[in-house]
Amino acid sequence: MLLSGKQTIHSIPINTDQACQLTRQDPAAIARLADYYDAASWQCYAHGQKLGGIVNYLDSHCKYRYNTGRAPIARNTAYDWECLDQHNKPVGIAITDACQWYYKQHSTDAFDRLVNFSRPDGWGCWSTGPN
Repeated sequence: MLLSGKQTIHSIPINTDQACQLTRQDPAAIARLADYYDAASWQCYAHGQKLGGIVNYLDSHCKYRYNTGRAPIARNTAYDWECLDQHNKPVGIAITDACQWYYKQHSTDAFDRLVNFSRPDGWGCWSTGPN
């Protein structure tokens, strides 16, 4: 639409879970954004089942991985989590690894799912569940 020489763009919200459910023909399918900074990184998982949260266990995960704890930094987004490595240097946490470590007794295929980028506790752990 062109008004007074300026282009007006209308955005249409897309429910990515519904898109996955429709394309997979699975009412339990869920969408996962693999990389917040890449709009083309959406993935669909069949039979999605929420395992639970992970941020309360990240300090234990850091101790398991590096024999240290979480880096003592202010966290403003879900991507701000870091461990301290063996040399006390901050290193980013692969949340999927943390999910697989914590939920190993429930699921070997656990993965992260970003629920809210703007919150440090914006992560959840999910599984594809039984097929």
